[in-house]
Amino acid sequence: MKQSLPHSLIWLISFLVLDTAFVFAQDPIPGGCLNLGPNLVVNPEFEEGNIGFSSSYSFHPDYTCGFGQYTINTSIINDPVGGASCYSGTGFDLTTIWAASDRNDPGVGNFLILDPTDTTGGNFVIWEQTIDVCPGNQYVFSAFAKNLFFLESTFPYSGIDPIFDLTINGDTVVGYYVDGVLFPGGTFNPLGRQSINDNTVWTQISGTWESGANTTATITIKNTVPGNEGNDIAIDGVFLGLCGRSVDFSPNTDLGQCAQLGTIQPVTLTLTAPTIASGWQSYEWYKNGALVQSDPAPTPFTTPADVNGEYFGTYQLRVFQDPLGSASGSCGSVSKQIVIFDDCQVSFPVELVDFDAEIQGSRAVLSWATAWESQNAGFEVQMAKGNDEFEPVGFVKGVGSSQTLVDYSFLSAALTPDTYRFRLQQVDFDGKATLSDEVELTLADYQDMVVQLFPNPAAATATLDIAMPVETRVSAELIGMDGRIVLSQTWNQMAGTKNLQWEIPVADVPSGVYLVRVRGISQSLTKLVVQH
Repeated sequence: MKQSLPHSLIWLISFLVLDTAFVFAQDPIPGGCLNLGPNLVVNPEFEEGNIGFSSSYSFHPDYTCGFGQYTINTSIINDPVGGASCYSGTGFDLTTIWAASDRNDPGVGNFLILDPTDTTGGNFVIWEQTIDVCPGNQYVFSAFAKNLFFLESTFPYSGIDPIFDLTINGDTVVGYYVDGVLFPGGTFNPLGRQSINDNTVWTQISGTWESGANTTATITIKNTVPGNEGNDIAIDGVFLGLCGRSVDFSPNTDLGQCAQLGTIQPVTLTLTAPTIASGWQSYEWYKNGALVQSDPAPTPFTTPADVNGEYFGTYQLRVFQDPLGSASGSCGSVSKQIVIFDDCQVSFPVELVDFDAEIQGSRAVLSWATAWESQNAGFEVQMAKGNDEFEPVGFVKGVGSSQTLVDYSFLSAALTPDTYRFRLQQVDFDGKATLSDEVELTLADYQDMVVQLFPNPAAATATLDIAMPVETRVSAELIGMDGRIVLSQTWNQMAGTKNLQWEIPVADVPSGVYLVRVRGISQSLTKLVVQH
């Protein structure tokens, strides 16, 4: 039901290490680089969802057990992304073998969750991003990764640990640091597993890279382990910045001023001590993309008034290695921008559009967007079952202040058949809260899938019939007793059918006992005997 509200890596990435004296162990500033420029990675904490990077794998908002898919979420503790249905009926509790929390802000922030599959051994891109860099500089890279497939005695399948090939502009990285320890050579080791109780423990991978004559750096991570079992991975906290060349000022967070109340004032931006010590030869200040002040030395900058006597706008600092600044054509680095905005224009602190609530399996999927935001800390998602009172069921972090369209989504826990109402409580950084209107949906009786396999035993062909209560992605596999997948078949959820059939060709399969595993809204295991 749709409603428009009123206006009111993984092992992840290290860089080519050219100087083995650097030992990196801090977050995100390595010990060998005391001053860092701004983070140049787009969406480094995945707080903006599925933007800023590319992948060979397909994005799915709720990760419904599909190999070769990734999702972005706050955690997978207690299975909020739907993975438990992959193991339904096997007697295993997914939370004993697969779990993780966001590294920086557990329960609120996002990270990327991926279930890789690769039959070619290294040609599938897990994560890739191209970043503008300055020639002749050293850069620091840092990222955090988790192996999601944990060692647990209650789960009999050992799985495969992820191993990745990392390249920068096509060149393989030959040295990297893991939690401060140098790993020389060009081969990455498997990412280690942890106890299920260590779901908030992440592994840091870091390193340095000399840009040389390059003006861009394309960072690529590929999966080198063929197969699709066990090599589940999470990544978070991606960072790339100049080493020894800090670019920052204070204050460096967005500021709200109120034109109606007459509180608009100029703001003085002061360079930080590390920026002053970085040795830049020219400093340029920009307002809304236009140069407004150029300094040969690091001096404070006071925001200029416009023709209306106001100071609203987007301000940036660019620094240069050449005294001529931008006139020289040399490479500049743009600092973290600061936005001064009018926060008294409307009574509601964000403009919400397109608030949706839809049923997906036994869960509710909420989606909404903001046309603009002002000091928005985020949205508390509230749910009421039947005529019960509203209760909070989750929190989605906001972007703070924005004048562009921002999309949000939330996936509920599994629900029982009933009528549900949802609403959003938008929260400001100062704690003020505003409620949205409600959306309502009804979840009908939820039934399991029905699987039939015949004839059994089979000599040439076995027929697998699958009946589903809802349209969803389904996969089936013929598995030997050694755990090896012999044959497989996948039906995309967009096929538009709930009744599926697979003629399993077993004429060339050796005689023996096999398992047929079906994964859809739940999992089914059926024994198949092949006799020739």
